[in-house]
Amino acid sequence: MPDTTLQLPAIHLNGTSRESLIEALSDAASALREAIEKTAQTYPNARDYYVLPGEALRLAEHQHAFRMERLRDVYKELQGLAEGIDTAPGPRRSR
Repeated sequence: MPDTTLQLPAIHLNGTSRESLIEALSDAASALREAIEKTAQTYPNARDYYVLPGEALRLAEHQHAFRMERLRDVYKELQGLAEGIDTAPGPRRSR
């Protein structure tokens, strides 16, 4: 079983600043939040599937739910990385 613990970067003077890392992760999470909202709007509509044989609508609904779950998981991971970096030891820029 793979280790699912998020690997945080080391915060040090020769590396990317804590603030830059958090800003980039926050920007990515924000874009993903928008993607989640847009993808939610693509929920399968029965009128697009009733002419297909079998359980086409049900399959499309399950696939949509799985897609949404994966997007939410990545969003949570990005948030977790940003929070972990924020509380990690290392230098902070003076404000």
